[in-house]
Order: sequence, then structure tokens, then C-alpha cells
Amino acid sequence: MTAPDTEEMQVRADMTDREQQKSEAYALYECAEKEYYDSKLREADAHLEQVLPMFKELEDYEMQAKTYNLMGVVHAAIGNVAQEIDSYIMGLKCAREHDVPYTELVSLNNLGSHYLEIEENEQALQFFEECREKAQYLNADVFPRIAVLRRILSENLALAHLKLGHLEQAEHYLAQAEKNLAQKDVQVYDVRLLRNMILCRKGMEEEVRKNLPELEKCLLDVSEPADFLTRVQEYVTLLKDIKAYDYWERIVSIYYRKMGQYHNTEIRICVLEMCMDYARTLHREEDYKNLCVQYVDAVMDRKEEDRQERKEIADIKVELFCKEKERATEAREKLAMQELAETDALTGLGSRYSLHRYGTDLLEKAKEEHTYLVVGLIDVDCFKQYNDTYGHVAGDRCLESLSEVLRQCLRRAVHEGACGRAFRYGGDELMVVLTDIDMDGLKRFAEQLQNEVRALRIENPNAPNRGIVTVSQGYFCQIPGDTESLEDILKKADVQLYKVKDADKDDYLITVGA
Repeated sequence: MTAPDTEEMQVRADMTDREQQKSEAYALYECAEKEYYDSKLREADAHLEQVLPMFKELEDYEMQAKTYNLMGVVHAAIGNVAQEIDSYIMGLKCAREHDVPYTELVSLNNLGSHYLEIEENEQALQFFEECREKAQYLNADVFPRIAVLRRILSENLALAHLKLGHLEQAEHYLAQAEKNLAQKDVQVYDVRLLRNMILCRKGMEEEVRKNLPELEKCLLDVSEPADFLTRVQEYVTLLKDIKAYDYWERIVSIYYRKMGQYHNTEIRICVLEMCMDYARTLHREEDYKNLCVQYVDAVMDRKEEDRQERKEIADIKVELFCKEKERATEAREKLAMQELAETDALTGLGSRYSLHRYGTDLLEKAKEEHTYLVVGLIDVDCFKQYNDTYGHVAGDRCLESLSEVLRQCLRRAVHEGACGRAFRYGGDELMVVLTDIDMDGLKRFAEQLQNEVRALRIENPNAPNRGIVTVSQGYFCQIPGDTESLEDILKKADVQLYKVKDADKDDYLITVGA
């Protein structure tokens, strides 16, 4: 039986987690999309806010751009213009930065549609023309949805030109839309409405009146509230232009009765505004007054929803801020624990735990560069006797002083080009691991350490030489072979140290291996 490859298992686990996260993100996006079409706009917005960072983490830029666009559409239906435009622009930016051409075109079309709705027709036309110019280069085999976008774009170009009084261009783009028309209710209605708007602009009102029954039937087949909002307003404008009050009354009555089905205050307000416009135009004062009362109630409801939304946004922001603080605190605590684990509490030098990680890194560096690795052991002479004489507290202070001297010597060596770190190996035994240091530099390092320890003048009457604390040093230098471990070189350095200890102490020995 073969043992499992731990690294491979981890990769598989990471892939499984990623696939699960991707599946959850797509499901959440589809949920938001359905909520939008069901006119549950607040719920859709909340889910889109939730899914956006998921797509960012997955680096799924196409879905990230699509999410921004859907957020813009949702905010448009809610009536939040600032967030609508911000979302479209972020979708456009994401699509351009990460080469998502289809979604870039959707963003341009949506921005144009916004300007069209607010009667800024020249600005709308600029976005539509840019979108049209780029759309002609996309291959339908690669981007199957491009045909639908081109048809919608043709309709928008026709409407923009019509509003600007460019009848010839409007008919040109309408003919393109009719050519690509798929036989579906909303699409049929849009094209027929445009055709009748052009006929009306040409003064052919009688022909438009003949077409109204079929046009009304198509409109009544539009079941989605979100689709209704944009389409019925253009239809009512056409009815007003030809003074078709009977059709106007019928459509406002139908949508007034259906108003209770829309779980969205913005749609209620739009329907009431349409009804109020009709009642005012036809001088139906009593109906107008009743509608005004309902309109005020709807506006007050929207204000309450806006207040609740602001509260929810504030709560989310505060919650995110608190979580960010918690994460920062956790990160600092984790870093502090890691530093504690990697640093010897008494001396401030590296611990035995960090020796393995850092020393192995230097060993691999020496192997790759085919350079010398130096392992040095430093032992305090007669330290047991020092502790017996002065106590362990004094012994700890002594080790702290020696460690600071070792740090300063190492700092100078690093400044001269060496790479390395010092550790407390155990008890009174200190250790250095170095690369990128030549023999002269190593001798200088050992002599400085020896002399500066002596210069501390820490009394130790038990020491055989000088009556002060001294250190013995053993260094082994070697270009490590492929199978050489840090422990192998450490053992050789240990031999050099005990040669010094067995002699007169207070000295150093450097040996270069093959």
C-alpha cells in the first residue's frame, strides 16, 4: 500500500474548497437574479453585496463584472441613481481591466439606457455608438449572447435617434432590430412600440390607432414588473401624443388593480404617478385627490424603507469595521505568538524552534549557490561555577549581556555582506549560522566577540584565565553536499568547540571542511 502524498492531498482539498465556494457564489447570484425579476429588490441587493467579494476572491472577473451590472439594474429599479451609476462604472472598469468584452458592452448599453431614461439623449447616443462599434468585432460563436445584445442595442439606437428627431437613422436601426427579432413577447412589443412611435412622429396617427389593440395585447403579456416599468411609460407617452384616452384609461386601470401584486414601493409610486397624470389630464378631481393620498402614503413608505436601508448599511459597515479590528487583533496576536515561539525569552536570540526553519533556509541557499555555510557554537566558560557562586538570576543577566554582544558582532558582519542569525541553542550555549562570509570576515567576527566579551569585565573567580567571564568558540565551514543536513555540520562545529574547551578555553577554532 502506498502512502498518500500530503502535498497532493492538500492541493486536492484546496481545489474542492474552491469548487464549493464557486458553486455557492453562482447559486447566490442566480438567487439575486430571480429576486430582481420577482421585484424583491432589497433582497436582491443584499445577496449581490454578499456575492461580490466571493467572486473577487475566486478571481472570477466575468461574474464580478456581471454582478456589478446587475447591482446597477437593481439600484435603478430601487431609484438609487448614485449607486446605479457607480455599479455600472465598476462593472465597465472590471470588464476592461480583465478583458471581459461582452460584459463591457452590457455596461456601455446600461449607461446609455440610463441617460435615455432621463432624456439626456445625446449622452445616451454616445454610449450606444461606442457599444455598437465594439459589438461588431465579437464573434457569435464565441459570444452566443451577442446577437440578443445587438438587437437590444439597435432598439436603443433607434429610440435615441427618434427622441433627437433623426427619423431616417431611427428607421435604419429599427429595421436592424426587426431583422434580428426573436419571436418572444417582450421583444415583439419593443419593436412594435418603436415602429408605432416612428409612425406617430411622421403624423400617421390613424395607422397607429389601428395598431393599438395588438400593441396593448403585447404589453399586457409582459409579466415581469421590472420589464413593465420601462415599457409602459413609453406606451403611455404614445397614447398621450395621439390622445387615445380610452386606451390610456384602460392601461392605468389594469396596472392600478395589479399594483397590490408588486412588493416594491418604487413600482407603486410609478403606477400612482401614471394614474395621477391621467386623472389630472382628464380633470377627474376626486380621483386625483384619492390618488394623491395614496401617493403620499407610498412616498412615506419609501422614506421608511430608505431609513431602514441606511440603518442596515450602517450596521453592516460597523460590523465589518469590528470584524476587521478583530482580524487585526488576531493577526497581531498570532504574530506575537509566532515571535515568542521563534525568539528565546531570556536572550532575545532565535529559539531552537526557529533554528530549524531559518538554518535550513540558509543551508538550502548554500547548496543552491555552492557557497560555504558556517555553523558556530559559543559556550560560556565555567558557567556552572558562575551560577553556583552568584545564583541563577545573576547567570541570566550574564547571558543577556553576552547575547547583546553577539547581536552587535553579527550586525557588523551582516553590514559587511554576511547573511545569518544567532540562536540560543540551550543553557549557556549560543549558536550562529552564516553564509556569504569569507575566512577573514569570520576570524574578525570571532575575535570581536572574544574581545568584547572580555571587555564586559563580568567577574568569575572560577574561570581559569583572567578571573572574568569568557567564551569558547568552535566554527565549522563547509560547502554542503546534496544530502548534507544542518545537524551534520552542527556536530562538526561541536567537535571544534570541545577542542577549545579541552585546551585553555577563552579562544576560538575555525575549521574548513571539504
